[in-house]
Amino acid sequence: MTIKVLSVLQPILLSSALVIAGAAWAGSDPEPPALPPCNARPLSEIIEILESKGYDPIIEMEFEDDYWEVEAFRENTLVEVRVHSVTGLILPDAPPTGQIPIAEVAKKLEQAGYRVVVIELEGSKWEIEAYRNKSVDVRIDPESGAIQESSE
Repeated sequence: MTIKVLSVLQPILLSSALVIAGAAWAGSDPEPPALPPCNARPLSEIIEILESKGYDPIIEMEFEDDYWEVEAFRENTLVEVRVHSVTGLILPDAPPTGQIPIAEVAKKLEQAGYRVVVIELEGSKWEIEAYRNKSVDVRIDPESGAIQESSE
């Protein structure tokens, strides 16, 4: 009797496990990471180019839109540069233009009752991790100064 019950339940348990595993996998990030193009220089060669130009130590590299975005020290100063994945051309990150200065962003947040933990310029918007009764992510439009809040 026990064997018969187990043999009947076994396909049900297996299919349930597969459904649960599939749901967990479906909830993961569906977008694959961006990959360098097939004709890109090997990462080790990009690193050699950077080091030969005085970028050492390199502390972070991330590939995005045909470029390696790099954080490294040069002459004891932390810098961010972009390196074209095919040509190896090093481009300094241009300073943002038309942005609300970080001091104004900080004052605006403090006046609105936020306690800021992280503040950084991502693309064209200030992204902030802060607390105001709870942990929140905040974005500030760089032109209008409008605060946009979302809970974590």
